[in-house]
Amino acid sequence: MDNEILEKILLELQKHTHILDKHTNILDRHTDILDRHTDILDKHSEILEKHSVILDKHSENLTDHTREIQSIHKSVDKLENTVNKWIFSEMDRLENKLTKRIESIERKIG
Repeated sequence: MDNEILEKILLELQKHTHILDKHTNILDRHTDILDRHTDILDKHSEILEKHSVILDKHSENLTDHTREIQSIHKSVDKLENTVNKWIFSEMDRLENKLTKRIESIERKIG
Protein backbone atom coordinates (compact mmCIF):
# COMPACT_ATOMS: atom_id res chain seq x y z
CA MET A 1 0.00 0.00 0.00
CA ASP A 2 2.79 2.36 0.77
CA ASN A 3 4.25 1.70 -2.60
CA GLU A 4 0.96 2.49 -4.29
CA ILE A 5 0.69 5.83 -2.46
CA LEU A 6 4.24 6.68 -3.38
CA GLU A 7 3.50 5.93 -7.02
CA LYS A 8 0.45 8.20 -6.92
CA ILE A 9 2.49 10.94 -5.31
CA LEU A 10 5.19 10.46 -7.92
CA LEU A 11 2.59 10.64 -10.68
CA GLU A 12 1.17 13.84 -9.21
CA LEU A 13 4.65 15.29 -8.90
CA GLN A 14 5.35 14.46 -12.53
CA LYS A 15 2.11 16.17 -13.59
CA HIS A 16 2.98 19.23 -11.54
CA THR A 17 6.52 19.22 -12.92
CA HIS A 18 5.10 19.09 -16.42
CA ILE A 19 2.74 21.99 -15.64
CA LEU A 20 5.63 23.96 -14.11
CA ASP A 21 7.72 23.31 -17.21
CA LYS A 22 4.92 24.66 -19.40
CA HIS A 23 4.61 27.73 -17.20
CA THR A 24 8.36 28.22 -17.32
CA ASN A 25 8.19 28.05 -21.11
CA ILE A 26 5.41 30.61 -21.17
CA LEU A 27 7.38 32.86 -18.82
CA ASP A 28 10.46 32.52 -21.02
CA ARG A 29 8.48 33.53 -24.11
CA HIS A 30 6.99 36.48 -22.26
CA THR A 31 10.45 37.50 -21.08
CA ASP A 32 11.66 37.40 -24.69
CA ILE A 33 8.71 39.53 -25.79
CA LEU A 34 9.36 41.98 -22.96
CA ASP A 35 13.03 42.16 -23.94
CA ARG A 36 12.11 42.95 -27.56
CA HIS A 37 9.64 45.60 -26.41
CA THR A 38 12.28 47.08 -24.14
CA ASP A 39 14.68 47.25 -27.11
CA ILE A 40 12.01 48.97 -29.20
CA LEU A 41 11.27 51.43 -26.39
CA ASP A 42 14.98 52.16 -26.02
CA LYS A 43 15.27 52.89 -29.75
CA HIS A 44 12.21 55.13 -29.60
CA SER A 45 13.71 56.93 -26.63
CA GLU A 46 16.90 57.54 -28.60
CA ILE A 47 14.90 58.87 -31.55
CA LEU A 48 12.86 61.11 -29.25
CA GLU A 49 16.04 62.45 -27.68
CA LYS A 50 17.51 63.24 -31.11
CA HIS A 51 14.29 64.95 -32.15
CA SER A 52 14.26 66.90 -28.91
CA VAL A 53 17.77 68.19 -29.63
CA ILE A 54 16.74 69.14 -33.18
CA LEU A 55 13.61 70.85 -31.87
CA ASP A 56 15.70 72.81 -29.36
CA LYS A 57 18.00 73.99 -32.18
CA HIS A 58 15.01 75.00 -34.29
CA SER A 59 13.56 76.85 -31.33
CA GLU A 60 16.83 78.75 -30.86
CA ASN A 61 16.92 79.57 -34.58
CA LEU A 62 13.35 80.78 -34.45
CA THR A 63 14.17 83.00 -31.49
CA ASP A 64 17.20 84.41 -33.35
CA HIS A 65 15.15 85.03 -36.49
CA THR A 66 12.42 86.69 -34.46
CA ARG A 67 14.99 89.05 -32.96
CA GLU A 68 16.42 89.79 -36.40
CA ILE A 69 12.95 90.50 -37.79
CA GLN A 70 12.19 92.82 -34.88
CA SER A 71 15.48 94.63 -35.43
CA ILE A 72 14.79 94.98 -39.17
CA HIS A 73 11.28 96.21 -38.40
CA LYS A 74 12.68 98.90 -36.09
CA SER A 75 15.24 99.91 -38.73
CA VAL A 76 12.55 100.12 -41.40
CA ASP A 77 10.39 102.24 -39.08
CA LYS A 78 13.33 104.59 -38.43
CA LEU A 79 14.12 104.79 -42.14
CA GLU A 80 10.47 105.49 -42.96
CA ASN A 81 10.47 108.23 -40.33
CA THR A 82 13.64 109.75 -41.76
CA VAL A 83 12.33 109.59 -45.33
CA ASN A 84 9.03 111.16 -44.29
CA LYS A 85 10.86 113.96 -42.48
CA TRP A 86 13.04 114.54 -45.54
CA ILE A 87 10.00 114.55 -47.86
CA PHE A 88 8.17 117.08 -45.69
CA SER A 89 11.30 119.19 -45.36
CA GLU A 90 11.82 119.12 -49.13
CA MET A 91 8.15 119.98 -49.69
CA ASP A 92 8.47 122.95 -47.31
CA ARG A 93 11.64 124.09 -49.09
CA LEU A 94 10.00 123.81 -52.52
CA GLU A 95 6.85 125.52 -51.25
CA ASN A 96 8.94 128.41 -49.88
CA LYS A 97 10.86 128.64 -53.15
CA LEU A 98 7.61 128.62 -55.14
CA THR A 99 6.07 131.22 -52.83
CA LYS A 100 9.09 133.49 -53.32
CA ARG A 101 8.87 133.11 -57.12
CA ILE A 102 5.15 133.86 -57.06
CA GLU A 103 5.78 136.93 -54.87
CA SER A 104 8.58 138.01 -57.22
CA ILE A 105 6.33 137.61 -60.26
CA GLU A 106 3.50 139.47 -58.49
CA ARG A 107 5.89 142.34 -57.67
CA LYS A 108 7.01 142.51 -61.31
CA ILE A 109 3.40 142.47 -62.50
CA GLY A 110 1.95 144.68 -59.97
